[in-house]
Amino acid sequence: MRKSDKLEMIIKLCSVSIILCACGRDSLVQEADIEQWSSVQTASDACGSSVQKTNEADLTSESEQMRTDSGLAEWKQAYINYLDNFANADVFVYSLIYVNDDEIPELVIESGYSKEGILIDGGCQALLTFQDHELDVWKPVRSRFTYIERGNRICHVFNSREDASSNFDNVYTIENGKWVYAGGGYWEWKQRGFAFIKYEVCEYYWDEDGVDIQVSKEEYSRRLNAIYPEGAGKYPQNHYRLEEIYSILRN
Repeated sequence: MRKSDKLEMIIKLCSVSIILCACGRDSLVQEADIEQWSSVQTASDACGSSVQKTNEADLTSESEQMRTDSGLAEWKQAYINYLDNFANADVFVYSLIYVNDDEIPELVIESGYSKEGILIDGGCQALLTFQDHELDVWKPVRSRFTYIERGNRICHVFNSREDASSNFDNVYTIENGKWVYAGGGYWEWKQRGFAFIKYEVCEYYWDEDGVDIQVSKEEYSRRLNAIYPEGAGKYPQNHYRLEEIYSILRN
């Protein structure tokens, strides 16, 4: 073999070796890079997972805090829910009174104000009480009532006509969170006589076990005073408009 041929062969072998070494080094670098990237990615994922869990914990804690901060007493929420669904609630006025001797007031809904701003004596629309997670509503027929504060008595006063030709006194109390009829009666003017001789008399009747029995005026007063002492009752005061009673209940 000529010297030139040998030299050419040695050069080729050296070139091949250099290429093989370069390829091996590149392969090692790529493996190292992949391993390093995998470690970084794993750390990043772990960090991301940790941040996500932290955020979820923060949101949960914040949500719990919001529920605590915005939580209302159960009776307040019950009253608000009732008002939310009460037809034409914005035209009535509202009072908070204490009928029985617990810490939860009763909510009164009464006829509202005229265009001139004068309170209309149109009677009570509803009277709400709350006890043991339950709401109970007493609904008179557009009539007034008085109550004995913390004496657990209300008296439904109903005049059948404007001239007060008859008057009903029905007494209610709160028992186990419910409005319960405690007794009552009525009196009315009636015409008596015959032909051209007519006169009016006032007759008194008391409800005895569901039967109206006629009694004297004195007996009527005695029975009524036994369950609702004369002069002890009063009308609701401090009337509020709808937005005002909402504010009071929420605060």
